[in-house]
Amino acid sequence: MRNWGKSCVKWSLALDSNHGPHTGGCGTCNPLVTVSESSGAVNYAIDYYTLGQYSKFVLPGAVRVYSSNAPGFVSVAFKNPDGSKVLVAYNEGRSPTSFQAVWGSQSFTYSLPGLSGASFVWSGSQKGGYTVSATSQIQASSYNDEFGLETETTSDSGGGYDVAYADNGDWAHYKSVNFGSGVGSVNLRTASAGNEGTLEFHLDSFTGALIGSATIPVTGGKPGRRFPLRLRERPESMICTWFSRGRRVSET
Repeated sequence: MRNWGKSCVKWSLALDSNHGPHTGGCGTCNPLVTVSESSGAVNYAIDYYTLGQYSKFVLPGAVRVYSSNAPGFVSVAFKNPDGSKVLVAYNEGRSPTSFQAVWGSQSFTYSLPGLSGASFVWSGSQKGGYTVSATSQIQASSYNDEFGLETETTSDSGGGYDVAYADNGDWAHYKSVNFGSGVGSVNLRTASAGNEGTLEFHLDSFTGALIGSATIPVTGGKPGRRFPLRLRERPESMICTWFSRGRRVSET
């Protein structure tokens, strides 16, 4: 749902332990519920519970609104037709971890057990905007907009998504990045299975002023080393893919 999808279809609802019965089509689809042919025991898959999270709180006619990801956490947010907001967050790690959700000038902190998710619902009007500190670890999948890119599950131990399948001219847009003072470089972590490429940083839009660039080395498709990029001037909003200051970026 973070990639402009309007709906999500779960297929099939209930099958036996051999992924049947079916009349052709998908013979390996995982159902929401598996019923044992021998004992009649019912097993509820993880999709059964995730569907429950979404269908209970995300109402028909809801639209997806921006939310960022954090190290070890993925999220998606919606605005319902009645004006209420819904945030669905998932801890991809195996240990209990706390995260902070910020909505304008308001925020809350919550701790999620490992490999678990939760939905949060609230109403009202947002007061104030938001900024993202450039000195924090900014996940590549937390873009506000993109062109030509795709996300996929990363192999990193902390989980999350990487931004992949980039071609010439593709871009990701990250808004409201606050560089404050004293920040003049960016650490990158990349992977490339083919030829070397170039990653460019622009101000405000993909046609904005170029403030820096870096060569993407060939890593054989595996996460590469991080390396610094010196910025020519302090940006407020930028086009880029993976970035962090002084810390390792968990996305590849």
